[in-house]
Amino acid sequence: MINSKRNKDLRWLLISSFLFISFSIYLFAEVKKDVVTKGSPKEEVKKSTSVPENTVKMTPAEAKPKADTRTNVQKLKDENWMVRRNAAISLGTEKNKKAVLPLIDLLKDKNIEVRRCSAVALGDIGDKQAVPFLIKALSDPDGGMIIDTANSLGKLQDPSAIEGLKKILLDGRSIVRTASLRALISFDVPEVRTIIVERLGDEAEGIRILATQQAATLKLKSAVPNIIKNLSDMNVTIKTESIKALAEIGDKSAIDPLKKLLDDKNPDIVSAVKDAISKIQTSEKKQK
Repeated sequence: MINSKRNKDLRWLLISSFLFISFSIYLFAEVKKDVVTKGSPKEEVKKSTSVPENTVKMTPAEAKPKADTRTNVQKLKDENWMVRRNAAISLGTEKNKKAVLPLIDLLKDKNIEVRRCSAVALGDIGDKQAVPFLIKALSDPDGGMIIDTANSLGKLQDPSAIEGLKKILLDGRSIVRTASLRALISFDVPEVRTIIVERLGDEAEGIRILATQQAATLKLKSAVPNIIKNLSDMNVTIKTESIKALAEIGDKSAIDPLKKLLDDKNPDIVSAVKDAISKIQTSEKKQK
């Protein structure tokens, strides 16, 4: 009897313990779920995107940034150098003559990109009142600015620019001298032909090539002696261009110097020499 009672008490004790443990586990799970839900990203997003009641909402039209209604000429005075530069480029493309004076002012801008784009724009617009100011700009310390200015002076073709362009032919930078020569070539005057002949002896290969090609275009007989000297140049391109130039000019004094190249190891040189000699001889026969 006693054992039966003890067994019954033991069962109740086990059942009570099991129920207590199950209820504790359930309670812990619910608390954890509530904590996770409150700290979830969705809850945070909801909090962060909520608009306070006292906040004034903007309409789509009010939120949209206002368009810049200024003209490009007006933008040339903007504090931002990129705005000034872009305006100068646009005005050059438009060939807007109303922009000439403001662009002339920007040739002295503190930003080199603005100065360069202004110089280019003035050349594109083509108003010669910019010439004296561009000539002054040839003394700019920046090589790129000198090159852009020289190119614009070449487009404007005002004879008053020749002296300034001649000065930068003495620049130590070959790229600056090349820009000067290109600009000068646009002037069809005897003085420039003399310069072309002189540049056939420039230390820069690119300038010698440019001078040779221009001498051929103009058929400058005065350039023949210097071109003949360049037949012995180590640069194959200069040698080839010299042969072609002599053929174009058609002076018979070049035949003997050309014949000396018939033993050249380069077959392309030999072929060019044969063509040149034939062309010169044909030209001589026509003249007779």
